[in-house]
Amino acid sequence: MQNRSTRSSLSVSEPMTVAIIATYPKLSSMLKNLVKGTNITIIDIYASFDDAVQEARRIADKVDIIISKGGTGKYIKDNVPIPVVLVPISPFDLLSTLRTLPEKSGKVAFVNYQRPIFETEQVAAICGREIVQYQFHNHQDLEQLAAQVKADGCTVYVGGAEGVKNAALVDLPAVEIEIGEESAYRVMQEAVDVIQNAREEKKRALRLRRAFDALAEGICVADEEGKISVFNPALARMFGMSRRSLVGQSIYDTPVGSSAIRSFDRFDKRTDQLEQVRDITVNANHIPIYLNREFIGTVSTYQDVSRIQLLEGQIRRQLSQKGFVAKYSFDDILGTSPGLIRAKTLAGLYARTTAPVLLEGESGTGKELFAHSIHNASKYASGPFVTVNCAAIPEQLLESELFGYAPGAFTGARKEGKPGLFELAHNGTIFLDEIGEMPKYLQSRLLRVLQEKEIMRVGDNKITSVNCRIISATNKNLLRMVQQDEFRQDLYYRLSVFTVEIPPLRERGEDLTLLCRHFLGRDFEKTLSPERREELQRELCRMACHDWPGNIRELKSYCDRLSLILSLQEDELSPELLRSESHSDRESETIRFCLPADMSLRQMHDQAEALYIDAILARCGNNHSEAARQLGIGRTTLWRRLEERKDGKEE
Repeated sequence: MQNRSTRSSLSVSEPMTVAIIATYPKLSSMLKNLVKGTNITIIDIYASFDDAVQEARRIADKVDIIISKGGTGKYIKDNVPIPVVLVPISPFDLLSTLRTLPEKSGKVAFVNYQRPIFETEQVAAICGREIVQYQFHNHQDLEQLAAQVKADGCTVYVGGAEGVKNAALVDLPAVEIEIGEESAYRVMQEAVDVIQNAREEKKRALRLRRAFDALAEGICVADEEGKISVFNPALARMFGMSRRSLVGQSIYDTPVGSSAIRSFDRFDKRTDQLEQVRDITVNANHIPIYLNREFIGTVSTYQDVSRIQLLEGQIRRQLSQKGFVAKYSFDDILGTSPGLIRAKTLAGLYARTTAPVLLEGESGTGKELFAHSIHNASKYASGPFVTVNCAAIPEQLLESELFGYAPGAFTGARKEGKPGLFELAHNGTIFLDEIGEMPKYLQSRLLRVLQEKEIMRVGDNKITSVNCRIISATNKNLLRMVQQDEFRQDLYYRLSVFTVEIPPLRERGEDLTLLCRHFLGRDFEKTLSPERREELQRELCRMACHDWPGNIRELKSYCDRLSLILSLQEDELSPELLRSESHSDRESETIRFCLPADMSLRQMHDQAEALYIDAILARCGNNHSEAARQLGIGRTTLWRRLEERKDGKEE
């Protein structure tokens, strides 16, 4: 039972090869028995000291580890670059050996390699013998010990196979120390652990080396003496040298730059150091490495500045191209109010043309949504959609952003120049949001683009043709700005070939509930309890009375807050909390609602009365008595008016 559990605990997933180099056949037998049924292969070699070293060298590339005893094991470890595990001698092994001796064998000399065995006093007491321990450190010590042991009056020699031979030469009775199964198991388990740890370490080192090799950034690592341990291929290519010839060399003898030497000498951190190394301008970082506050080396990283500039341009172009896409269509513009339907109809009609379109409307009405939709419904749909917020870009940068700049046009300009947003919008659409904020000196340049379809980069004398559709938007009265000489008249008429007026939310009463349900989520109301649904309905009525100066943007933000509040637990939601979010409670007592203009006077009166009653009921939390008091009518009259409306709907 014990052997089966021992063998199962030694099972390994990957094959291993273990060499046993010793002069103790019983040890080989026990270890071979331990590894039965596992992926461990045993190579058994009978040898000691010089012979053992020769055998170890012969099989070094065929085995993962060597198991040996005492001085022979240490001799192999000192002379062969392969892991060696030494068999431990335990007090139990000594006790088992002593029990094999005759009862009257006198004083026993126990000879062990380098270290004594503890608890020999207890072993001596159990056996009723006197035990004297001796240690040896090399082959020569072992040869001399036999004579010394005999001279000290010991009558029995206990030790390894070589020592037993030496004892026989001086006619001293001797017995070889026995190794028990426990010691055999421990040494084999240690061998397996060493192999597994070595393989994991090798994998980690390989992954780390491959990571260094794959980096585009140059890396050099030096130890505390300045010897280079890592010099990756990127750095070798950067400096035009062979990394193999540099690994192991001194940091002072390699072209790593002056800042690297200073950092190493002073043990200090240096980052973003621009310097010339072998005629290359590099951005270098040098970081000292400490272990328990002790300096153990430095790691230096290098980036070729010209490559950084090239990558920056590529990244910006790729990011720009990814962002130049229109995301919305007319189907995403929700609402059935007459003003919105008219705006969508006109925008869809204008999308078929190539002429400029001016979108007018208050902030938050959805002008950008209309711009996306017009682009996607036009013949430019397959081209880029470039958005420019004229109010968000600083005035001094707006010109270079729109029209680009030539190489060296100004201090800080990229040496290869930069295309402007009009060039990036070629064969697509450019959306100029907040066009009323554009400086007047740029308005004349924009007029040329509209008239001639040409642009000239800042600091350049070359004309570039561009083919793009211009959609502009404003929340200002551009015509009034023209009259006040704040906006060019000729540009206004070029931009407003087709104009779409987007109505504010306060004029889209019919769309309020539809938009709220869209922002709250299609299935949001289904998740509410009946009480919460009533609260939601009352809140929708309150919202109909709000002026919504922020329009759709404000409504969406309010719906986000409302959905969070209505999702609270019953004990967390109070009427005061819900009312605190109500727009009607935060504003004046004015109640607003919209009515179609094609109604008769009687119809308008009835509709206005119904909307007003609903608003008062919502504000009173559906309390009929309080609503009747505020309306100045009796509770019965209010009830009759509500019933008449129900009957009218049923008819």
